[in-house]
Amino acid sequence: MDPNEINALEESLKQYEQQLQAVHLALESSDGAQVSDLLELKQNLEEVICLTKTSLQATHGQNPATEATEGGRSLDDSSQSIDDEFARFQAEIAGLGGTSEPADVAGSAVEEDHSKELAELTDHLEGSKVRAPYSKDWGQMEYHNAIVLSVEAADIGHVDDIRVNVMFTHPTTPSMKPCSFFLEGHCKFSAERCRFSHGHAVPLSDLQEYAEPSFSSMQLGSTCLIRNDSDGLWQLATVDSDQASTLSKSSAGKIMVRLSRSGKAVSVATEDVLPLGDYGGAEDSDSDSDLDLSTEDGPSEMCPPPSEASEEDASVPVIAWMPNQSASFPLGLWEKHTKGIGSKLMEKMGYVWGEGLGIRGNGRTEPVEAVILPAGKSLDKCMELREKGLTQNSAKVQRKMLLKLQRQEEKLQRQYHKASKPESVFDFLNGQIFSKKHRADSKGGGARSLLAKEKSASQDIKSTSSKGLSVESLQVTEAIKKAEREIVRLGKSSARNKDRDKLMHAKVEKKIEEQRQLIRQLQSRERSIQAEQQHRMGNDKLRIF
Repeated sequence: MDPNEINALEESLKQYEQQLQAVHLALESSDGAQVSDLLELKQNLEEVICLTKTSLQATHGQNPATEATEGGRSLDDSSQSIDDEFARFQAEIAGLGGTSEPADVAGSAVEEDHSKELAELTDHLEGSKVRAPYSKDWGQMEYHNAIVLSVEAADIGHVDDIRVNVMFTHPTTPSMKPCSFFLEGHCKFSAERCRFSHGHAVPLSDLQEYAEPSFSSMQLGSTCLIRNDSDGLWQLATVDSDQASTLSKSSAGKIMVRLSRSGKAVSVATEDVLPLGDYGGAEDSDSDSDLDLSTEDGPSEMCPPPSEASEEDASVPVIAWMPNQSASFPLGLWEKHTKGIGSKLMEKMGYVWGEGLGIRGNGRTEPVEAVILPAGKSLDKCMELREKGLTQNSAKVQRKMLLKLQRQEEKLQRQYHKASKPESVFDFLNGQIFSKKHRADSKGGGARSLLAKEKSASQDIKSTSSKGLSVESLQVTEAIKKAEREIVRLGKSSARNKDRDKLMHAKVEKKIEEQRQLIRQLQSRERSIQAEQQHRMGNDKLRIF
């Protein structure tokens, strides 16, 4: 084959491959109506490329002798077929040229449509009523009625990326209440520093559909929110009237409700009531109304818990105090002996003295007995003992305390009589002389006992084998390291309590001195062991010599 024809085939092959790449790009950005035509065109191009590559391989594989003998007929036929395929390809490209669009044009059109849809969605959201979540400081999340104030339009690529700012219509906390100065446009605080709300940011996916309040579903015991006139906040309450279902939001009547926190019954206007219906409920309130830990009859004297119990009663719960069942014993009576912090806190939380505990004031009105559980026992064991009635009542505890106080008084009286006896000059001189003699004897005895201990320790070392000395030396070394670590720990404790607790600081310093004394004794023992080992090694060398 002529070299010019080979070059023409190679150029045609490059054009076919470029056209095939263009078809691939068009397939990625085309719709369903053009896919079938593009697939057929792709198949034709692949066939043409395959034929062209086959012709080129056959041309490069033939030698000049074979080419001269076979002639040019087959080459003419193959070139004619390639030309026909190329002509058909050009016709198909011309037919599809008006319908196919470039990938970037189609992509920009899709993005433009998507942006229009997002813009319409954001315009529709502003001013709409929704139910938005709000998390309290302690982590509890609740849904409240709100109005969409604005939509954060920055960096919106998908519907899930949309975030909206909402204003709650029935705020229950100051941080939920809309700032009036911000709504007027001249609040001097930022959103982080203002104690009221400048808008609560919420993802669009977390919003719920707004539900109109239904006054017809209100009945006795239904949960609702009422507005407080003093601060404009809404608080939880329960309906305390049978005529609640006959009211509506447009009616000008009033309704009786009972506040959940204080238990007070108040009358509020209908426009200041929001029925919670199915999507709301009363807040969980820990009430003591279900606690009824009454026990056997016993005295009502308030006695302190025993500091030490007998061995047979050490594993039994102790009833340190319980109210007198024969007489009324109101809550908080014991606080007359204290500053009454608990009573003041209960009053601030809305408790009315004389009423029961709980949100409705129907809980217990008497204090709970004080029970001291035995040390080292599991809670199941303590409850089992309590169910069996194996408890010490306050009378038994009081008897023990009286006996203990009586013993202490007798001891103090003996000390007083001993100190009040008249002492003559001769008694004083005899006491001084004999006390000095006793101290001298004790000092001499202590020195003799110390020498005896050192002598016995040296005899023990000499009688121990070499292997035993090595083991003991290792043990002494470990004991020294342990004592040093203990000194480091106690030193940190001493520095921590130096200015905080003088008594604890003195105790820690005493322990540090004891550990140092122990280290000195261990080091002395270690030197004795090393000296004995050196002595034995010298004897062994002399024997070998």
